[in-house]
Amino acid sequence: EGSGSGGWTRSRVSRRYPWGSEQLGGGESSWISGPPMTGDRVHFVITKYNLSLYSDPDRRHRIGGDPDRWMERRFRLFTTFTVPSLMGQSCQDFTWFVFVDPQTPERFMEQIEGAAAAFPAMRMVPLDRRQVDFLRSEVRRSGAPVAITSRIDNDDAWHKHYVRHLQEGAFSLGTLVDFQDSYWLDVARREVYLCTSIWWTDPNWWRSWRTLLQPRIINSPSSIEAAPEAMTVLAAEHRALNPHFGRDRTVLVRDTPFRLVTCHGSNLVNEIGGREGRFVKVTPDVLADFNVPPDYPKL
Repeated sequence: EGSGSGGWTRSRVSRRYPWGSEQLGGGESSWISGPPMTGDRVHFVITKYNLSLYSDPDRRHRIGGDPDRWMERRFRLFTTFTVPSLMGQSCQDFTWFVFVDPQTPERFMEQIEGAAAAFPAMRMVPLDRRQVDFLRSEVRRSGAPVAITSRIDNDDAWHKHYVRHLQEGAFSLGTLVDFQDSYWLDVARREVYLCTSIWWTDPNWWRSWRTLLQPRIINSPSSIEAAPEAMTVLAAEHRALNPHFGRDRTVLVRDTPFRLVTCHGSNLVNEIGGREGRFVKVTPDVLADFNVPPDYPKL
């Protein structure tokens, strides 16, 4: 393990990937500083599905101006990648809140409700604002002493052991955790790439002005906090979360790639070969670890 500039920590947990194995890295894949989690806990997973899509003209402009077309394509991605990966988690001890714009047309609401009906852990929540208040109230209502909150985008997927690894890892209370390495999928070409984060591939990573300002938080951060004072991962947008927790409580973990990022026509930011890190093409067989068949339907 090593300490980065400004006191935050990056955890070098493993240099090799257990391709297709059940290995989680054991004790060496955990980051420990102070007392680990003990006792009961509650875990809430959050997806901001289409917030403000129908109520904010600027948001509609950013996605190309046709929210219905965006919703149709996004639901196919959601049910092909995100939903199966959550349903396939080896640990099902979590509740998944999917926040949707209350002005979403009824037919799309019914689609999402149908997905939730087939997966008891999933709950659709029509709420465009005050999501953080809602989440904090759920944490308090649970009565659990420890609250874990995690974010996942509606077109990404998690490794089947993501939840178990997070809950069983010896992470300290008050920690913001981000699993750095990931697989990236070119949906149209069915090509998969391993993306090794720039924090691990650039020998001069610590010289970057971006590094000096803040550690790089990707799209699926998780917080592990004492309840009911939990800030949760909704305290700020994911790329601005670390100031809320403090640099010394932001943990960047390198381990088995726990996130699958999809690249497709309606994605505004993801680009294979971009500035996220080093990309190496791998066999599509790794999709099975995300409960996604390599011959998934054409989208």
